[in-house]
Amino acid sequence: MKINDIIFVVLVNIISLLIILVCVFIWKKRQPMTARRLRNEIKRIVKTTDSNPFSDDFCKMRMMAAVLEDYIPYERTIAALLMSWTQKGFIALEMTPKKRLKSFGDDIQESIRFISYEPKGLNGAEQMLFQMLLNWTDETKILQKSELYQLSRSKYNLVFQRMEQFIIQGKHGLRATGQMQSEKKRRHFGFLEEQRPIFTQKGVRQAAQLKGYQQWLQSQNNISATLWRDAVLLDVVDNIDNKQLLSIAKTLSSTIITAANAGKQSKK
Repeated sequence: MKINDIIFVVLVNIISLLIILVCVFIWKKRQPMTARRLRNEIKRIVKTTDSNPFSDDFCKMRMMAAVLEDYIPYERTIAALLMSWTQKGFIALEMTPKKRLKSFGDDIQESIRFISYEPKGLNGAEQMLFQMLLNWTDETKILQKSELYQLSRSKYNLVFQRMEQFIIQGKHGLRATGQMQSEKKRRHFGFLEEQRPIFTQKGVRQAAQLKGYQQWLQSQNNISATLWRDAVLLDVVDNIDNKQLLSIAKTLSSTIITAANAGKQSKK
């Protein structure tokens, strides 16, 4: 074979390979922006920032955080809101003496004391969770750990309905403001249809901004009380200086979900 023929064959192979690579690149770019792809996409554009793109909407922030982490435990959702309600003066998180004939367990218990019965600024899922807990109080307007366990276990359906509402409201919010849309996808030979979330470029940008905001919180030596909610939800708790308050919030939120799971299991 002549040298010119060899060069020609090599060039054809190189050009063919380049065409294949370009086609693969275009194909990947045209693929839907799923949650998994979004997590990879934002790695190259994340920049540390003190700006939370979802500061005015807890449900949307929770939903996008769940996309970034693949899962947000219910306990963290509740603990974040308990810290927020404390900061806003709606409740106080305290250690209180066990109520006679109503509580069991430790003589001094983690407790929620309700200060405001009609808190301003709460709506949707957050308002529903607050009202559920308030409705569980007696004349003292204090809910102790043991009471929370009993009530959450017996009313586990209500607890999980309230948690599900955060997911529903978060999805609806992201769709309404253009960060996310649903894509119908058929599986199992076309007989089963499911909807998966697909993210827009706006959603990608704000997901990257939320990740950058999380990094900024991690860099703070002492997180301001106004940001406790965000810090707990995004799992940046080492830099919250009020450890006792944080401990009470985490204990009570864990009690609610543990009891609800126990109640659900007991009915099976």
